[in-house]
Amino acid sequence: MWNTVNARTSPGSDLQEARPPPVVKKRGLPRDERPRLKTLVRVGSLNVGTLTGKRNGVAIAVSGPLKEHVSSVIRVSDKIISLRIATKDGFWTVVSVYAPQCGCTEAGKEAFYEELDDVIRSAPEGDSMTVAGNFNGHVGQDRQGFERVHGGIGFGRRNQEGERNIELAEAHDLAIASTFFIKRESQKITYCSGGRQSEIDHILVRRQFLKTVKDVKTIPGEEIAGQHRPVVADVCIALPKQTKAVREPRIRWWKLTGETQTFREKIAAIGLPDPCGLIDPVWASATSIILTCARDTLGETKGGRRGDRATWFWNEDVQKMVKAKKDAYKAWQKTKSLSMLAEYKLKKKKAKAAVSRAKNAAMDELYDKLESSQAEKHVFRLAKAHRRASLDVTEVRAVKNEEGEVLRDAVAVKERKEIPRNQ
Repeated sequence: MWNTVNARTSPGSDLQEARPPPVVKKRGLPRDERPRLKTLVRVGSLNVGTLTGKRNGVAIAVSGPLKEHVSSVIRVSDKIISLRIATKDGFWTVVSVYAPQCGCTEAGKEAFYEELDDVIRSAPEGDSMTVAGNFNGHVGQDRQGFERVHGGIGFGRRNQEGERNIELAEAHDLAIASTFFIKRESQKITYCSGGRQSEIDHILVRRQFLKTVKDVKTIPGEEIAGQHRPVVADVCIALPKQTKAVREPRIRWWKLTGETQTFREKIAAIGLPDPCGLIDPVWASATSIILTCARDTLGETKGGRRGDRATWFWNEDVQKMVKAKKDAYKAWQKTKSLSMLAEYKLKKKKAKAAVSRAKNAAMDELYDKLESSQAEKHVFRLAKAHRRASLDVTEVRAVKNEEGEVLRDAVAVKERKEIPRNQ
């Protein structure tokens, strides 16, 4: 649901234009339904401190539907990473950044902005571009001299780092999206600590695509980080049509070692056909009997596309504890009372303990498998899964033909990839 009370659409967006007339068909017939906007994709940025214990690091988390259309990933440094996503109308370049803080050396700041300049310039001009992250700069409310890239609806006063951020935006014709939307103060602040509030996380888009940004706001909450708040932007972008790969269920033949005797007994109970008959009918009948007995004895996989299982330790107990912690945090944010703060800290401690117990139980189960007679198979399976998880792009979904045109259709891509093999 959109906030239509305190929200202003970006200049030139389709929400400010007149709705299409009700009659658009060639014969003058009315529309079958109300015209709809393109797909809204939510882009967000959040500073989480550290997930690996290292000092620096950036990453881009992509949802399942978008993951299938990632064409390339470029790790520039521990402060800059970019990826390219194929869309219906072209490509979308997304860059995640973490700018040096005020206390860092001037040489480090210059090196960061030089690398970021190179990344932005390397993106084709026709690409839609989004640069999001912690810029560690206050762009403020003043837009004088920067009217094209600054909407004048910022928070606080501009500092030296914010001046550098605006100069970067102007040099590459990038609009600071949050400054074009009227929001409450709580939906502008991205960092809050010790009574100090600031807006240092920003989402930049190419000025020509600013009309595709429908909303920008900060979400107060403790879901990931206590001091930093996520800033999100809803972008209207046309995504390619989803092509669901059909994967047939497979018989679990790897369980045959422990079920050999049962498997034999089921085949013997049904009986195989007389081998003296015609080859084709005998073979078809024997195959059907063996496969039927195998399905009954060993079972089948579910089929479909294999998904990621990042939270391998997650269970119902952990889910309840985490939900209770989130509810306690929201209650404390509303009242700001010491009793609610103590309740939140208690729930947080219990949730952390529940996660630790779940992880230990999952690891114990894994160690038991590695000590069994099938340990070698489990090791190879873990190595294969680790390699698959380390790949940024697991499948090529867009290639160029001989004329340089980009092919995205699954059949056309497959045919193009097979051409070099046949030559």
